[in-house]
This record gives sequence, structure tokens and C-alpha cells, in this order.
Amino acid sequence: MKIIKLLFIICLLLFCFSLAGLSLQEIYEQAEPYGIYDKFLNLQTGQTYEGGLLIGKIFDPISQELQGSEGLDVKIKGNGAILDLQGQQISISYVHNRLDIEDCIILNGNIRYRGDHGLLPDQSPYGSVKYVTFYKPHDYAVRMQGAGKNITVTRNIIVDTQNTGPDYLAYTGIANDFLPTGNCLAISVFNNWYGLPILSENWTYFSSEEVNADSLRHYVALCEYGCTEPEVVSWAAQQNVIGQDPQLMDPENGDYRVQVGSSAEDYGCQTFGGNLFSQTSSKEPSVSHNRKISKIEVGGHITENTLWSADTVEVIADIFIENGVELQIAAGCNIIFQDYYKLYVAGSIKAFGTAAEPIVFNSANPEFFTLDNTTLGSWNGLHFWQTSSLNKKSVLEYCHFRNCKALL
Repeated sequence: MKIIKLLFIICLLLFCFSLAGLSLQEIYEQAEPYGIYDKFLNLQTGQTYEGGLLIGKIFDPISQELQGSEGLDVKIKGNGAILDLQGQQISISYVHNRLDIEDCIILNGNIRYRGDHGLLPDQSPYGSVKYVTFYKPHDYAVRMQGAGKNITVTRNIIVDTQNTGPDYLAYTGIANDFLPTGNCLAISVFNNWYGLPILSENWTYFSSEEVNADSLRHYVALCEYGCTEPEVVSWAAQQNVIGQDPQLMDPENGDYRVQVGSSAEDYGCQTFGGNLFSQTSSKEPSVSHNRKISKIEVGGHITENTLWSADTVEVIADIFIENGVELQIAAGCNIIFQDYYKLYVAGSIKAFGTAAEPIVFNSANPEFFTLDNTTLGSWNGLHFWQTSSLNKKSVLEYCHFRNCKALL
């Protein structure tokens, strides 16, 4: 009987330990490289990860120098994980590296891209935040300080951002009344210098009717140095859903799904473990063209013969097809460039679309495309430059090139 009791206690302790939060910092330190990323955090569905994460450096106001490790390119693939930041931040700071975060729930903290491209070399981070559900984030959901160019924030749900008092000046750490918190998304007021981020198809909401009616609480432009009053980002209203209840199931009790039938079903975190809740979504994933894979992410050097056959191929970095290597693209593929990236062909490319299933090359944000010299809403084209004639010939059939500003 004593042995049975002892085994029961051990099992109970193991079960409790499995439910306990893991350290996000420790997971980061253990993460391995993958693709274009130096650290790829592939998180577990429904698992809670605790604490913040600093990637890069911090500015020491006493020594007036940047201190800390060099930056890395990092991706956090949430898979429906819960990130309880416990009042801290996920921050990529004063490094020219990328941070991509997707498909998770973030509580009690915020994401910050902090930099200054006036420093040499460029110390401005970039990346993307997409399909994240922020519930009661502290200060902001995402803030861009001294950064903005090549940052995309899209398809997120942000509910009840918490006001924790004035934020701090960039280089002194002194609180300033011109830096209010409690705003969903905050960009730099100097976006003509730091660059304009892409903010599209996000869903922001406050349960307080009075707060929800305040435009500053949804999208705000702030001065890093506290020298000007906050400004409303008026253009954000054209590309985002502001002030409408996304109808989360029961977030106070840990159910962050969107109610079936809500207009926000395709926003925020998209993965939820079936063992976590009694109700499961009625929406089933679909794959067209009879393919087994609906979406892949690509970027970097292609060093061996490769076939892209997914419905959607998301390009998350410049692509370089090396000399002697062939890239084939199946009919019906949609090649979506997540930013101003190019496809450079030193080898060869064969893209065999059909009239019924053309291959489409396009930008991830075509609504921002304009006929000028800016790169918003565009991609950097298909480049053949000093490509050897000894390679197999390249073929492009029934290919549609859209919103490109550098097609050669």
C-alpha cells in the first residue's frame, strides 16, 4: 500500500511539473539554427512559457555605450503556446537582425523592436508579428522605438492593453509623460527617418467603452525622446479593425479562442490543442490543388535541386539559387514575398504554370503598393545577373508577376 501511495505522489508531482511554465529564456538558449534563423524556437501547443527575452544589446546611460551580445536572427513559432511574460518584454534591441513571432498567445508583457539606424553600423531590428493573440499586454502589444522599416505587424488580436504609467526615454531610462502606455500598437513619430512599418489587418479592442472610443489607445506615434505629444496614426484605421469586440471565448479562464462565427476567426492565434478545451473549432484546414502541404516558408541559399509544390510559399528573406542548382515551381503555387525580398537566379528556375493554375508572384501587402520609389507593398523582383549559360535553361510559363518594382 505504501508503494502504491508513493507511486501516486510521484505521478502527481510529475503531472504538476508538466503543467508548470517553462522559462522562455532557457528555451531560447537551447534553440538550434534552422533555415535563415540562428535561433528557431518551435514551441509546444498549449504549453506556458514564462518570463521575457532580450535579443541583442542594451544602452547603458552611465557609460553611454551599448552593452551585451551581438544580435541573432530569431523566429518564435508559437504553435498555440502561451507566453506569460510576467511584466517583461520580448525585445530585440540595437542590432540589425530579425525577429519573427507567430501563432501564439501573449500575456502580461509586450514585444519591442528597439534600435537606431543613425548608429554605424545600422542598429535597427526588423521582422514580423503575425497571428498573435495579445490579452491584457502591459504597456503596448508591440512598440517600435528607433525602428520601423521592414517590420510587419498583421493579423493579430489585441484586447485590453494595460496602462502601467509613463514609459521611459530611449537613452536615459527616465519616465516621460509624453510616452503614455496602454496603447495597442506604437510606432515612432520619426517614421520618415526610421521607416514606416506595415500595420495591416489587426484587430484592437478595449472592454471599457470610454477607453475603446479613444483613438490614441489603438494606434499611436510616440517620440523616443519625449519631445512631442503622442499622435494618432490616422492611416491605420483604413487597414485594420478598430474598436470591435473579437469575441474571445473565455480569456479570464484561459480560453483565448475566438467564438465560432466571429468576424475575427482568421485573426490572432490559429492553433489550439484539442486536449485543452472541451469545444473544438468547426473550421477544418483545407489544401487546394490536392497538395499535401498548404504553406511553407523559404529564404536564403538554395544549394540543391528543389521543388516548391505547396499552395503558398512565403518568402521571408532574399533567395539565392546557386550556380548549377535548379528550382522548380509547381502549377498553382502562390509565391508571397513578406517584404522587399528578391529571387536571385545564378542557376536556373523552371516555373510551369497553366492557364487554369497560373503561378503567382506577389507581395504580402499589395494594398500598400504605390507608383513611386518606396518599397512598401512590393517585392524586389526576379534577378538574372551573370548567370552562366552552362546552367540548364530557365522557363517561366503562365506566371503572373504582381506588385514588383525591380523585375529584370
